[in-house]
Amino acid sequence: MAEDPLVGELVKELSKRYDERQMAQSGLRKDNPKLERLERKIRALRTNLQYINPGVPKQCLTITSSISGEGKTFISINMVSVLALGGKKVVLLGVDLRKPKIFNDFGLTNNAGLTTYLLGKHSIQEIIQPTGKGTLDLIAAEPIPPNPSELLLDAKFGELIA
Repeated sequence: MAEDPLVGELVKELSKRYDERQMAQSGLRKDNPKLERLERKIRALRTNLQYINPGVPKQCLTITSSISGEGKTFISINMVSVLALGGKKVVLLGVDLRKPKIFNDFGLTNNAGLTTYLLGKHSIQEIIQPTGKGTLDLIAAEPIPPNPSELLLDAKFGELIA
């Protein structure tokens, strides 16, 4: 990841935690000035992404931070929502194998997901869940494995995001 380009940075300016499930269900909200600024920043990121690999049909975007609670889920949900609203086919991959929750934000199940795919129990097609938000689908992380970091080292994970 070190050689990958940095296309943007979002600084947390929200003073309280917003309900991510509500954000997933309604998309970006316009009733809060801080969220309006965030929406503009996310749309700017979407624009920047168009210039990173022009003409490349499949791209992988990683949202990361140094510690828990910095808003990775919040930003991910809103980034994929903006991409889907722009007509892109988007699959959000929940990779928090220790405390998976992103399926809840979309009101979906957690019976099959990244873990069961990496363990060979399900195919890619079986773990993709439509969110009901147009072209946005989700692959949840569930169920919680006994060895999360080792699972991500599996070659199947590389194949999935390629």
